[in-house]
Formats: sequence, C-alpha cells, structure tokens
Amino acid sequence: GVLVDCSDEFCELTGYNREEAIGRNILDLNIWAEPELRAAMRATLERDGHVEGIEFVIKNRRGATTPMQMSAHYVMIGADRLLLTFALDISSRKQVELAFAHQAELLKLTGKLAQVGGWEVNLQTMKLTWTQETFRIAEIETGVEPVLEEGINLFAPEARPIIASAVQTTIETGVAYDLELPLITAKGRHIWVKTQGFADIQQGKAVRIYGTFQDVTASRQVNIELTAAVQEKTVLLKEVHHRVKNNLQVITSLLSLEATRSHDFAITAVLK
Repeated sequence: GVLVDCSDEFCELTGYNREEAIGRNILDLNIWAEPELRAAMRATLERDGHVEGIEFVIKNRRGATTPMQMSAHYVMIGADRLLLTFALDISSRKQVELAFAHQAELLKLTGKLAQVGGWEVNLQTMKLTWTQETFRIAEIETGVEPVLEEGINLFAPEARPIIASAVQTTIETGVAYDLELPLITAKGRHIWVKTQGFADIQQGKAVRIYGTFQDVTASRQVNIELTAAVQEKTVLLKEVHHRVKNNLQVITSLLSLEATRSHDFAITAVLK
C-alpha cells in the first residue's frame, strides 16, 4: 500500500517531493482536507478494489486547497498488487458551478422579490420546467412539476382554449404572447395571472418556449376599483352638469318672460 512513483503534478499539488512521498501510503499522507472521506475511500477500496470519480479536496503543506476528482484501481502485476490512482484538478469546473449556483440563487431571489415566476418547455421532450416562484403562485409543492397539459389545465375553463391557442401559435410561428387570464391554483384559489411566452428558434424551428408567470390579482383589483371610481365620478359630474343646465334654463326662461312684459326698451335690452 505504499507509493512507488508519482508525477510532478502530484508533487506540485501536495508539496511532497518524490523522495518524501515514495514508500508511503497515499491515504496516510497529510493531504486530505476531509479525513472522513479518506476513511470511506479506504473502506471502499478494500471492499471493491476500486473507486470511481470521487470528489474531494486536497491540501498541500502550505494549507492551500484544491478540489480534485479521483479514480483508483487495484491491479495485479505478477504477485504484486498495485494501486493506480488518477486525480484531476477540477478547480475550473468548481468555479463555473459556483458561478452558476450564484446566478441561480440571484435569479431565485429576484423572482421572489418581483413575484415573477419563470417556465420553460423543451419541445423535443415536452418537459415543463418551473422556477420556485411559479410553484408558489400555483400553490403546488416545489419539485412536483406538472406536464404541459396539466399546467394549461390550471387555468380557469374559459381561459384554457385561449392559452392553448397562444402556446400553439408561438410554437408554430414564433410570435410571442402576453395575456392576463384567470387561474385556479392547486388549492382551489381563484386568481388572475399575467403570462408571457416566447419561442427559441433554431434553424427556422422552435426548439423550446419559455416565459414569465405573475400573480396580478391585487393590481387587477386595484384597476377595477379605480375604473369604478372614475365611472362613479363621471356619472356624478354628468349629474352636476345636468342640474346646472336645468337651473340656468329656469333663469333664462324667467328673464325672457320679464323681457316680454316690459315696455321699456332699455330694460328689455338688458334682460335679453
């Protein structure tokens, strides 16, 4: 179980030179940032004779750490059993994964603050994918994504033909849609949602559609109340105009009557 050779890259990563490393068991070198993983790897190797694609963190003598992916296999050469170990520096991949994770978390927080969900349909597999905010709006348990037909059926019965036609048109023509429609959540709550859909066109054919999903029940109610208030004020203003016009008509009639009764031309002229 001892090292018989190692590469220059191994020496650079661990801080051990060949003379220090050769003759020692790699699992016993002080390079493991996660000792419990080392013990698990040792047990797996002894049981199965190999480990595949294990991710771990290696630590050199200066304390610097490097994420690695390792595969190890016991092989027999004559009477000797050798452990061949292959380790890959996955620092770049981990940085990309962290960047994606950060972007995903930022998108999640942005959607939550704006209360706007997102969705996507892969037109090759017809798989529907929702963001967490869309699950919240639809009042469906996170992770249990419906198929496309079930997603459409969340809309109120009178709205289903409208959204189905809009989705089909977007798939066939690439024309986006922007609709406000009634929806019944999984818990039976009636709301209004604003939904937008766009097509990803590749080589003249839609390969996916995606869009936004937003609960606009509150803003719609505000608009209804504002419209009602404006209508009420319009009716009131018309009534005021009508009453003023009637009163002025009475005054005009009285003045005309007095003008016909007067024989003084100066007074008649003033009254007219």
